[in-house]
Amino acid sequence: MSVRSPGLWEALRSLEGRWLAPDPVLFYVESAQREGEGALDLDAFLAKPRRSMPAHLLPAAQEVRAEVVSRLKPAPLYRAAWKVRPDDEVPFRWEEGEAP
Repeated sequence: MSVRSPGLWEALRSLEGRWLAPDPVLFYVESAQREGEGALDLDAFLAKPRRSMPAHLLPAAQEVRAEVVSRLKPAPLYRAAWKVRPDDEVPFRWEEGEAP
């Protein structure tokens, strides 16, 4: 099993709304991916409700970078779960080497 690491855009998207909403950079990139380069719908962006923290509470660049970097790190532990279906054709083997 492999787990995909988060990318830069996913990390940035996870921060949207924390300090500023909507994020103009993310809106631009998502518009370009959907509509094609240069197809920014400015009216759609301006129609979105906007909010921001007061300027004196906004983070410094180092704080934003630290948040992005922390979201780019893979989790130290992953948990996997599965469901045993009693009606399966092949019985579930509880122990390795157990005959089917």
